[in-house]
Amino acid sequence: MITISSCQKQEPQITSDEVLFSITNECRARIKFYNVIDGQQYLSEIFDCSYVSFIALHVEPGKYKVKAETASGRSAEKIFTKGKFSQELNIEF
Repeated sequence: MITISSCQKQEPQITSDEVLFSITNECRARIKFYNVIDGQQYLSEIFDCSYVSFIALHVEPGKYKVKAETASGRSAEKIFTKGKFSQELNIEF
C-alpha cells in the first residue's frame, strides 16, 4: 500500500492598511475615526453614494471609534478594531 499525502500551499496574506467603508440607509455622511487610546481624531472623509458604493480609507492598525454624521444631524457610532489585513466596515443608519 502506498500513501500519498497532499498539501496545499497557502498564499501568504499581504498586510494592508485599507478599510473598505460603506453606509446603509443614507446617501451622504462625514466619517470620522477617533483613536480610542487618546481620543484624538485620526481621519475624516466624506462618503457619497452618488459616485461610490464604498470608499477605501487607509487606517493604521489599532482600536477606533468611528462616527458617521449626516447633514440632517443623524449620527451613528461604532467601535472598530483594525488588524493588519484589509477589512470592511459598514455603518447602518
